[in-house]
Amino acid sequence: MVDSIYSAFNRIYDNTKRKTLILITSKCKNPSDIPDIFQDTYAELFSVLSKRGVNYIENEEAFVLKLANQKIYKYYTILEKLKAINPFKYKDDEDVLIELENVESVEILIEDKITENELVEDIHAYLSNKSAEIRKIFYLYYSLGLTISEIASELGISESNVKNKLYRTFSELRNQFKLRGDMV
Repeated sequence: MVDSIYSAFNRIYDNTKRKTLILITSKCKNPSDIPDIFQDTYAELFSVLSKRGVNYIENEEAFVLKLANQKIYKYYTILEKLKAINPFKYKDDEDVLIELENVESVEILIEDKITENELVEDIHAYLSNKSAEIRKIFYLYYSLGLTISEIASELGISESNVKNKLYRTFSELRNQFKLRGDMV
């Protein structure tokens, strides 16, 4: 029974995670809330599967998207009641294992990784000063790989508006951080 719950959860997660992320991104007020709402959605899914069984859900995608909508509503209702929004900064602290014999090569790779992490943090800080809409556009485009027309549809704005915001901010980043076109 436990194995079937895990396998059902993993299957549903794999089949719905992209649409769920798109929905949450398009409806959230602050892009930094996306990881919390996403995690709450799938934690609730696991809870439902554990309590009700794997056959309880008829339409898996509709069920998960409904959970996501509920979590978005609940998340912002609680925040409004508390009268405080605490943005969380998520940082990928995943360790990188390097197996090389040449110590100098390892030192160079570590320096490159540190420089790369600093650049990512600087770009993140720069983007955090942009509007929520611009941050959502960047997230949908660069993290989820949506096309400009898909982003426009999800956010309910014109394609030219998406292009304009994406390319103008990209140009600002390139000038601010002296980036090549293929780095962003």
